[in-house]
Amino acid sequence: MHSPSKILMVFLLAACSADPESTERGSCALSCGKPKVGGAEFVVESLLSESTAGVSISCLTENAQPTAVEPALQARYRVYEKVPGFAASVAGGAEGGAEAAAAGGLLATPLLEKRPVAGIGFEPQVFGILNLAASAEGYDPNTKTVTPGKFGGVVTPSSEWCSDACGVMTYEVKAMCLPGGDNKITAGISVHGVMPKSVIEFSLGDARQ
Repeated sequence: MHSPSKILMVFLLAACSADPESTERGSCALSCGKPKVGGAEFVVESLLSESTAGVSISCLTENAQPTAVEPALQARYRVYEKVPGFAASVAGGAEGGAEAAAAGGLLATPLLEKRPVAGIGFEPQVFGILNLAASAEGYDPNTKTVTPGKFGGVVTPSSEWCSDACGVMTYEVKAMCLPGGDNKITAGISVHGVMPKSVIEFSLGDARQ
């Protein structure tokens, strides 16, 4: 008979994949009707690999003028909480790993597993030269500004600013390609009570220079 801890661990691993789908959400459903406030018990990290400091992209300007970059840049983060578990560091998977841990006398000192948290609200924090006219909300064509300015260039509507069932927080932003130079875009994220472990940066370089 399986112990409750084994059953819980198997459920957590089967609930959704550690690497969420990149295009279609699949089982990672998004529901932001009643977003929850983050807390100090959560961890937020970018979905770039730890060895990647940023993303470099070549772009093209037209007539030596700042030119809108297509497609939109996508920033993806994940929010999770740490819970007791064994499968991540003991060979044999969730069930076999727990049995191996028990045989080795490791149950007294459980390890911590990452459990995705759904429905956590966030706000984009974007800096750089952006395509303000493409902003999903708040753009004033008369003044050519966005209120509040920190959402400038963000094309994802605020109704989607929360983590999905796999704990992934996604938004897209449109930027400008600058003639003869680089445009560095910082695509950060703000979650109440949580300091992100890392920030996503894009470097857009004019291929014509």
